[in-house]
Amino acid sequence: FTLIELLVVVAVFMILAVLVTTSLFSILKSNAKANLMKEIRQNGNYALDVMDKVISSSLEIKDSCTPSSLKVINADGQEVTFGCLTQTVNGMTQISLASGSARLTSTNITLDNCNAFTCEKIKPEDESPGKVTISFTLKQIGTSTRPEEIAQETFTKTIFVRNQK
Repeated sequence: FTLIELLVVVAVFMILAVLVTTSLFSILKSNAKANLMKEIRQNGNYALDVMDKVISSSLEIKDSCTPSSLKVINADGQEVTFGCLTQTVNGMTQISLASGSARLTSTNITLDNCNAFTCEKIKPEDESPGKVTISFTLKQIGTSTRPEEIAQETFTKTIFVRNQK
């Protein structure tokens, strides 16, 4: 073989190695983002399901319904509060959905902002609101410099109080 032929073969193998390495890193990043999106969806759906179950079977929504917190009287007559819990996890500020002091979301994700609740009366003559709209965005904790690596999802649900007094 001549020196030129060997250089061509080495160059071709180097180009192939770069392509394979780039593909592998791309696959690994996509897999990591897919796993994070799965965790975000699971947490969001769990939080919505817990709030839906309590709110829809509650007796009334308290007047202290604000964008950042919601108080309801459950079927047992006890007051249940939903809101945000702010903590520092590994040096990062994290906002979680919570019921009292019990977290409804994991430590790997954070709430985009704490304006999640909107309460409305179904009829003007109603004593307390009978409809709650919950809307929040969950995202990965920390920041990513590249937009294609950012994992976040918005969850929205409207819940009607069925057992209203």
